[in-house]
Amino acid sequence: MATTATATTATRGRSYASTHHGNAVVEGFQRLWQDGLMCDTQLLVQGQCFHVHRSYLAACSQYFFTMFTEDFQEKHKDVVELKGVTAQGLRALLDYGYTGTIIINDANLQDVLEAAAHLQFTEVLSFCAQYLRDELTIDNCLHFLKMAELYELSE
Repeated sequence: MATTATATTATRGRSYASTHHGNAVVEGFQRLWQDGLMCDTQLLVQGQCFHVHRSYLAACSQYFFTMFTEDFQEKHKDVVELKGVTAQGLRALLDYGYTGTIIINDANLQDVLEAAAHLQFTEVLSFCAQYLRDELTIDNCLHFLKMAELYELSE
């Protein structure tokens, strides 16, 4: 276990910081989510329920932070219905939020882009822009250009 120590005044002592604590917390939430433990709300999309942790999603997305901390009715609901995203798009974002990894392919690109833009997962939007650049061909260039313009991907 790696730590760093910072010398401070004798009355305050020394400060120690773990270099793996953040990863351990993410892995802990991932286990809780995968096992359906301690979830405190459900997101309902296209008839599918996704059990999630409000505080964790609030840390992942400004959209959820605002939804769960401001004076919106969703703050206290057990089931929150989301509009403007597909179940496939939300599933991909939840996988990303809880694992740090997302799979983007031609089959889910539109759903992931739509969900990431709507739910403010900015890093996923960057991954989508990278995917568009990586997979660009003469056959798909106009379609990809339209997608990039629609979701304001300037990268």
